Amino acid sequence: MSKPIIDREAWQTFLGISEGGDYEFLQEVLDSYFEEAPKLIQDIQLAVLQGDAKKLQHAAHTLKSTSTVLGAVTLTELCNELEELGKAGATGIPLDRGEAVAQEYAKAKAALEQVIQ
Repeated sequence: MSKPIIDREAWQTFLGISEGGDYEFLQEVLDSYFEEAPKLIQDIQLAVLQGDAKKLQHAAHTLKSTSTVLGAVTLTELCNELEELGKAGATGIPLDRGEAVAQEYAKAKAALEQVIQ
C-alpha cells in the first residue's frame, strides 16, 4: 500500500495548533507555502544542476520544515534526503531528484487544496 500524500494525523495536529482550528490562520500558512515552495523547488533544482551542496541543504531544509508541519509525507522524505546529501557535501546528484521534488509538491498542493475546500 502506498503512503498517503498528506498525513491526516499531522494535518489534524496542525489544525489543533492553528489557534483551535482557525481557518483564516490556516489559509495564511497555506498561501505562504504555496507562494514560497515553488521558489525553493527552483533553488533545489538549480543547486542540483550546479552541484551547490550548501544551497541544496538550505533550500531542502526550508521546504521540508513546512511540508512536515502540513503533513506532506513523501515531499518531506525527498527534502530530507536532499538536505542530508547537501550536508554531506554531495555533488553529482541525479537531476531527476530535483524534478521528483517538483512533482511531489504538485501532488501535495493539490491534496492540500482538496482538504481545505
